[in-house]
Amino acid sequence: MPTIYRPKKQTNNYTATKVLAQKHIYNTKHWKTLRLSKLMNDPLCEICLINGMITPAVEVHHITPFMQGTSLEQIKFLGFDYDNLQSLCTDCHKQQHNK
Repeated sequence: MPTIYRPKKQTNNYTATKVLAQKHIYNTKHWKTLRLSKLMNDPLCEICLINGMITPAVEVHHITPFMQGTSLEQIKFLGFDYDNLQSLCTDCHKQQHNK
């Protein structure tokens, strides 16, 4: 029976770097406690409050995306900066990412 050679799956280097950086942020105990403290301090969606609505916040959004950092140190700084976080409802979070 002949051997079938398949080409290796090509990976995008940017995607691999992005996934690695996201793991350095989102899979840490520090992020989980920071996220929980943000939701406890600001339990309502910040955008809905500006628009005069009261909606519970369920997600935490980075105002400045941490992937804009050029080094791992900058990525971690932007990822763990409390002042760079925003408590949002699901709809507002989707709208922020669709801009």
